[in-house]
Amino acid sequence: DLAVARVPFYRDLLPGSPSVRNADELAQLPLTERAALASATLEDRRATPVSTGTLVKRTSGSSGRYLVVERSPRAAWWQGILELRRNHARGLRPWERTVAIRVDPDVRLRHGLLGWAATRASVLDAADDPAVLAAAVRRASPAAVRPRVVGTGGQMLSDADRQAIEAAWHRPALDLYGAVEVGTIAWQCPAADLYHVDHDSVLVEVLDDRGRPCAPGEAGEVV
Repeated sequence: DLAVARVPFYRDLLPGSPSVRNADELAQLPLTERAALASATLEDRRATPVSTGTLVKRTSGSSGRYLVVERSPRAAWWQGILELRRNHARGLRPWERTVAIRVDPDVRLRHGLLGWAATRASVLDAADDPAVLAAAVRRASPAAVRPRVVGTGGQMLSDADRQAIEAAWHRPALDLYGAVEVGTIAWQCPAADLYHVDHDSVLVEVLDDRGRPCAPGEAGEVV
């Protein structure tokens, strides 16, 4: 009801839709496709006017089209809380040095994978796909930097990339699954190879090709 009342995009998408009172009734609503969101203007997707401190983010465009997303200061604060919880579960303290290796097709690898060792926190831009990046990690000397926690995210982590990362750093690769539109969805901790879902932030469903919930153990599409 709130989305229909405040957001023109949902008002047009859900005319006459029933009120949703609990999670079980979400199946009555149609799925929202990214292409439909990308076709709508930012103004039509807003629930409130833009406030000071709003973050503007953009999807990678891997689906063939970019989607611009605005995140309010309150939403950004909540994502920060989720990150603190995730890092705590992984044994990562807020004051510890962190390094992000970011794959960006528009930026070339300039300074080598170990050029950031002396900084407290930095981002390294690397070109090419994850397989090439994994090969670069293999060539790096693990003796120069000994991370306690190694996290991955952004693209699907293949078995080959996971093995390369773990062989280079002698630490399990803890993956993160998320989307720019909603933030973090699920993540791994050192206890197991499964994923913790951020249930207090998102509602995750796995549906079959008919749009019905999959039974435990069945493969389907995450929505």
